Amino acid sequence: MKKSFSVTLVCLIALSATVFLPNVFASPPEPASGSWTYVVTSIEDTKYADGNTFRYGEEIGTWTGTFTGTSLDYFEVVIHPKGFVTCQGRIAFTGDVNSASGTLEIIFIGKKYPASPEGLWSGKWVILGGTGGLTGLQGRGTWEGPSFYLDYEGWIHFNPKL
Repeated sequence: MKKSFSVTLVCLIALSATVFLPNVFASPPEPASGSWTYVVTSIEDTKYADGNTFRYGEEIGTWTGTFTGTSLDYFEVVIHPKGFVTCQGRIAFTGDVNSASGTLEIIFIGKKYPASPEGLWSGKWVILGGTGGLTGLQGRGTWEGPSFYLDYEGWIHFNPKL
């Protein structure tokens, strides 16, 4: 009886101690939206293979909305023989997200079909990591729009800083 009471008491103490531990869960997801405009600053290389044209380059981005700041973006565009175009790249973002400042590394992929109205692009983005006040920020979403002016939307949240 005494041993059973001791085990129960230890379990109750341990359980009640968790009430006073800090919250270690991620913040709830919240929506992110705004615009991402960019200017191509260089095309570093163009290659050809199997009817495809590969172009590599850099661009300077300007972000408004949930993400406010600038970016240096590295991209690869593939122009396929049937007319559709795909792209992928990395974004080195510097700025603010919901009043927190720092840097982010974001990857993106996208496509444009020749029959799309006004040559609209569409794609996806994912945050890989951040520094400063953006450490622990995670997010993903979509983007779309005509060349050089895109709208983005998605969800973001902070992981706990342990």
